[in-house]
Amino acid sequence: MRTREDSSGSADLWRTLGDALEDACFSGRLVYEGKEAVDWVFLEANPALAAMVGGERVTGRKGSEVLPGLREGSPELFALLGRVAASGQTERLDTWAGPLGMRLAVTASPGGPGVFIARFRSLQDAEPRGQQEAFLRAILDHLPIGIAVTSADPGRQPTYMNDLFPRLYRTTRAALGDTAADQATFWEQAFEDPEARQAIRARVLADLASGDPSRMHWERVAITRQGEPTTYIDARNIPVPGTDLMISTVWDVTGQVGREEERRAIEAQLHQARQMDNLGLLAGGVAHDINNVLGSILALATVHQRKAEAGSPLRRNMETIAKACLRGGALVESLRGFARTGLRGAGPVDLNALVRAELRQLTPNLPPAIRLAEDLVDDLPTLSGDQAALSHAIRSLCTNGIEAMPEGGTLWVRTRREGADAVVVEVEDGGVGMGPEALQQAMAPFYSTKSSTTGTGLGLALVYGTVRSHGGTLVLQSEPGQGTLVRLRFPVAAQG
Repeated sequence: MRTREDSSGSADLWRTLGDALEDACFSGRLVYEGKEAVDWVFLEANPALAAMVGGERVTGRKGSEVLPGLREGSPELFALLGRVAASGQTERLDTWAGPLGMRLAVTASPGGPGVFIARFRSLQDAEPRGQQEAFLRAILDHLPIGIAVTSADPGRQPTYMNDLFPRLYRTTRAALGDTAADQATFWEQAFEDPEARQAIRARVLADLASGDPSRMHWERVAITRQGEPTTYIDARNIPVPGTDLMISTVWDVTGQVGREEERRAIEAQLHQARQMDNLGLLAGGVAHDINNVLGSILALATVHQRKAEAGSPLRRNMETIAKACLRGGALVESLRGFARTGLRGAGPVDLNALVRAELRQLTPNLPPAIRLAEDLVDDLPTLSGDQAALSHAIRSLCTNGIEAMPEGGTLWVRTRREGADAVVVEVEDGGVGMGPEALQQAMAPFYSTKSSTTGTGLGLALVYGTVRSHGGTLVLQSEPGQGTLVRLRFPVAAQG
């Protein structure tokens, strides 16, 4: 049996604990009508309860006196208190619309026969916090940056992530689950290449373990999916001091990467254009003098050729010299195409007729496994240009295509209109093709994939110069083993 001192000590302890709580706490003895609890008498109460009811003294008073309307408006609360008193088990009421116009969460525990201990927690303060949290989440979910709070432990669930974070990795929230298997699924979905996946994962964990914020960064991570275009993200991981957590931020830089690639392509085109301009200036400056030299040699060789007896060694030697001079003259004329003023003479050019003439000249000397095919659109506009230079360009492209198919194949030559402003000539082979490095340098002067004894490296460069001198453009497309397509575009405005 407890003594009065024991009872007094327990009451003091109860008051001490109750006074330390911010929630309203009290003990009460139930008042019954029949078998139903309809009221209670306050036995003890902490200051928080007194503050909730306006500072009134509540000890010894009925609940309905302190809280007007309690008996009529709270059947669910009295039902809960009756069950607690009968079962001896703690129960909770998540939301109680109390008579004070406040929304409360109620926890009731047994305190002896007919006695309960209750705790009232106001939900009024929780609503603003919930609203603020929802507001903050709405902001974070609409940021153009993916944000997540994650752990160094690969088997631990992320504490938070916004909507964009998994999308940038082309995965889902479900893949960022609460098990090691879920985390492995995330890494597999985000990085298809096993080597890249292991390297990046090891680097992230090592950076986090170091605790050094300066290491928490890697750039240009490529996110790949088979059959889908590659995207690029920049990512930064920042450790949270005193925890094993890190804040991860990622943002999409695919557009920036594309612009940088475009800038590099433009710079390469400008560099090539400068090379062509320099070569054009060189060709224009020396063409006249070279032609004079070749003309003198050709004239002297022709005189000796006529004087020599037919079939004599001297006559054959002079014929060889004369042919070499003519070939040299043709090369000089081609080089003059690099200069915009280097056209020998502008006149009407029928592109279809020009293509057919070149194909007829090539046909007799074709290897047996090579086939020439044409797809020419009728009624092309007649261009104003240099017939010889354009013929040389088409012949050079066809020759390159034939040489690119040592095992045989079909060489296609096509013409078509492009809107009302341009005509297009395409030469396409099914040959060995070129890789990115060779494709990038293909039109540079003196660059060649052939041996030094079989090519000068001026073929495509001369074609480019001819096209440019006619106000046109040249596009080169090729992949290893997939052949090469050369597209020449000439503006209709150049026609006569």
